[in-house]
Amino acid sequence: MSVFDVDIPGIITYNIPARLRQPVIAAWLRCLCAPCVFLKNLFDANRSNNLYYLNHSGQVCFVEAALNDVFDPIARHINIDDPPYFDFIPLYLGTEIPPQSVQTLYLVTETTPAGIKPVLPLCLGSEVGVDDNCFVVMVPASLSLTAGQFTHLRAVVDKYRLPGKNNYSVQTF
Repeated sequence: MSVFDVDIPGIITYNIPARLRQPVIAAWLRCLCAPCVFLKNLFDANRSNNLYYLNHSGQVCFVEAALNDVFDPIARHINIDDPPYFDFIPLYLGTEIPPQSVQTLYLVTETTPAGIKPVLPLCLGSEVGVDDNCFVVMVPASLSLTAGQFTHLRAVVDKYRLPGKNNYSVQTF
């Protein structure tokens, strides 16, 4: 029992004097207190939403829990992963001097004879996963989110994510 647990209809019933306890008077007093009951219900709903928000932080497990509570409460398959990233070796022009700690590798060019494979494949930044995404929200394809639900999903992620984690992507699996 807390200070917020107030039974307004019970207060009305118990505060009517014994000689005036009639159904008509009790109903009339309940009608007079109906706006107070309505405001109390709004307060209770807002309080429970605020307590839920305060119990969830920007940690990955809490953001996953919030997303699963809203979109997948039974199976709970929504998860958050790091973006894909593959190690790559930086390339330098001939006029540039590579740092001493970097090993010098020579690439096989297109003018090499047939049958010789390149020692090191050339990759673009998008191929090695060097992008601005801080994390990836993985949503199962079985949920089949509509455009409105997709917007709601992004709003839930924006509400709980850390301020420094600016970019993220949503992918289905």
